[in-house]
Amino acid sequence: MTRNAVLKKVREAYPEVFEELPRPKLKLIENAIVYASKLSNTDDLVSESEHRELLQSISGKSKLTPADRLKAYRLREELTQSELAKRSGIPQANISAMEVGRRPIGIQSAKKLAKVLHCEYRQLV
Repeated sequence: MTRNAVLKKVREAYPEVFEELPRPKLKLIENAIVYASKLSNTDDLVSESEHRELLQSISGKSKLTPADRLKAYRLREELTQSELAKRSGIPQANISAMEVGRRPIGIQSAKKLAKVLHCEYRQLV
């Protein structure tokens, strides 16, 4: 299936999402979809070097920051910032600031967040 065919199918399946996305986010998602379409069911997880290359190509970054990891773990657990705040005892405004990198994630906060997000706290500091 060609790149355009894959994107067309995804856009047809989720038209409301693609109408509301700003252009930079749309481009990032399109790149991720194209990359995922190249994987087969038998492919193993991507190697570390492939992961870095993919991250660089879709986000322009070569390394995830603690803020990026916090958001990724939260989304993996399908939690909103408010839900994470209730479960961790950390105010939602602080979680928001941590996710955008305006506030550092201290060790105590990282431990609380990691418990809820089922990850190693060191990934968040």
